[in-house]
Amino acid sequence: MMNEIYEKIFGDNHELSEEDNNNGEEEYDVTVEEEGNNNDEEEDDVIEEGDDVIEEDDANNNREEEATVILDSNGVDGDNDDDFSGEDLIANMAPVKGMEYDSKESLMIAYQDYAKLQGFSVAIRSSSSKYYVLACFKGRKPKDVITKFTRQTQCPARVNCIVKTNGKVIVSNVELNHNHSLEPQLSMFMPGNRELSLHMKRLLESRDIAGFRTCKNVRTLEVMAGGPQNLGVTERVCRNFIDKRRRLRLGEGDAKAIHGLFLRMQLQDKNFFHIMDVDDEGRLRNVMWVHSRSIAAYEDFHDVVSFDTTYLVNKYKMPLATVVGVNQHNQSILLGCGLLSHEQSESFKWFFSNWLMAMKGVQPTAMLTDQCESIKIAVKAVFPMTIHRLCLWHIASKIPQKFKGVADFHSCSSDFYSTIYNSLSIAEFESRWTDFLSKHSLHNNRWLKDLFDEKENWAPIYLNHIFWAGMVSTQRSESMHAFFDGFVNSKSTLKLFVEQYEIAMQNKIQKEMNADYQSKCVMLKPVSTFQWEKQLLSEYTHNIGLLLQVEIKKISNCNVEDVAIGEDGVHRCKIKEMRLVQNVFHKEYTYTVEYRPFGEYISCNCRRYEFKGIFCVHIFKVLVYKDINHVHDRYIMKRWRAREYRPHSSIVFAGGYPHMTEEFKAFQDMERSFVKCADAAITDPRAIKMVKETHEKLLVDIMNINRGGLISNPSPNGESARISTDPPAILDPPLMSVLMSGN
Repeated sequence: MMNEIYEKIFGDNHELSEEDNNNGEEEYDVTVEEEGNNNDEEEDDVIEEGDDVIEEDDANNNREEEATVILDSNGVDGDNDDDFSGEDLIANMAPVKGMEYDSKESLMIAYQDYAKLQGFSVAIRSSSSKYYVLACFKGRKPKDVITKFTRQTQCPARVNCIVKTNGKVIVSNVELNHNHSLEPQLSMFMPGNRELSLHMKRLLESRDIAGFRTCKNVRTLEVMAGGPQNLGVTERVCRNFIDKRRRLRLGEGDAKAIHGLFLRMQLQDKNFFHIMDVDDEGRLRNVMWVHSRSIAAYEDFHDVVSFDTTYLVNKYKMPLATVVGVNQHNQSILLGCGLLSHEQSESFKWFFSNWLMAMKGVQPTAMLTDQCESIKIAVKAVFPMTIHRLCLWHIASKIPQKFKGVADFHSCSSDFYSTIYNSLSIAEFESRWTDFLSKHSLHNNRWLKDLFDEKENWAPIYLNHIFWAGMVSTQRSESMHAFFDGFVNSKSTLKLFVEQYEIAMQNKIQKEMNADYQSKCVMLKPVSTFQWEKQLLSEYTHNIGLLLQVEIKKISNCNVEDVAIGEDGVHRCKIKEMRLVQNVFHKEYTYTVEYRPFGEYISCNCRRYEFKGIFCVHIFKVLVYKDINHVHDRYIMKRWRAREYRPHSSIVFAGGYPHMTEEFKAFQDMERSFVKCADAAITDPRAIKMVKETHEKLLVDIMNINRGGLISNPSPNGESARISTDPPAILDPPLMSVLMSGN
């Protein structure tokens, strides 16, 4: 039975195909010693460094599974417990004089499996076109002078082989005895045995791509294995593998790698827009990219955007610039982003002009930014037709500093906010501003003087007649940045940052799709009996419907004070609203709603509809008072409608996992199939047995196919599916520490 299982795994005469290890010779050179190096001291140093190196030979990853087929948990063939002991099975795995293997790599795999179970590790002593020698890792002579420690005991154990012209190797001599103790329970700590299985590598890499912290990633593997003692490798090995995969994904440098990434993304999405700005030395200064989905979304939502650069990311300390819009669900939607070398007008002009080109020259109707002078200059130069609004939150955040010397700070702050938010006309705002300055003796406050001079760019009374989707600050941009906090951090490389940013974007799109489902498949329950509420809820998206119901619930807080009908036929209604603060009526405000029966025109001087696109409670109060059952379609904004066709929703997002190789995707596809079988069989012992038996037969068949050379790196068209790009050399931007030092 043992010979049958062994033959199934290693082939006739214990042979293994060369295809089982495509890069074995190259990879083993990373951690093993070579005969040609006569400098023992240097060799030991290399091996010491090798403790932190993880080999990437995926073909060797089946050895743990193969050993599991041979031995059960007690180290014995499960079907023949009475015939063989664990020691007998291990002994049968040892190479024997006269054995023939398909290749050097086949021999290395078989001998390393044996070594791991015995409790020692393997080193290549010699490798040439004629001879091949494997030996115990402790086979060299110890140094005459030991500085710290040595692993060498001049162990005699080795396997000598002759290499045939066809690449096969024949064992010519074998020495199995060691001059040191063997420690099979410690094999996982030995340099040659610290290898991750293919499955473990895939799990580590996929979780790293998804943004798992390294420690959490490793702990998950340990839990799945039943504890670190069952993992087969150390935590350091896992960490080194993750670091090395990141370096492999990164390539020659951040700038070149990110350029290559963009080129590959453009192959997937021909409308993907990206541009990179380099200085005279070829060093990266600025980079910007926009997805085709964002370009399509901008066609519907170019009425208002927010721009912000307050989020410093990556090791180069390059500010992240984002253009954020508002979609039909009142959600933030990314319309473009970039990494800038600095926050000066030249960088902003570069970003805006190229972003405008990506958006086919369509300027945003309105744009909201912070008070940065460089941004003001750039917006005025690139978007002359755009209404520019300054972030009110950034202005308010300076109040503690600017009013620090005022006697009654609390009263001063309260009056300032009241002047800004509660003025219903320009004349009222200017009058209240003057009273505010006099009351708190702030006529000489330079900050307030400058603020008043540009009041048309920030004060709500000057801007609320324009649609802003309810925005008065760049909070949407900042919340977008906060959303990405779980995916990127200040130590992210440029390429890793963009990759993780793409994954975060995929998550954001999933949220939008879920909102689409809520809007089209879930009907909100009305909170009133008014017919116009049912009408509006049937037209609006789910989230806008919820905002609408917030206003409807406040109808009882309003009273109609007076109704006057003018000569022009306009009904002017005075509406007194009592506002609740901590469940107590706090203040009363009076608003004027104008209603023209002919044409069904209606408006309120609070300007909520103009500012946010949905009716205010004051208009709803008049609809109730006038017994109006239907709202004219002109007041149901197209951008908030649930059934309106959105071109960007039909565009498949090509980002998300831009750095996944075709091999990785194929692996995931197969893994999903295996998981489906396991899930379906887990409750039935008969099904479990069938899955195991079928899997063992499938494994043998696949290995036979590989040995026969019937398939090798297949692709749909019979050629390599690898996409090769060779972007021009672009140097990384300078590190912040270099800039600060003046070099």
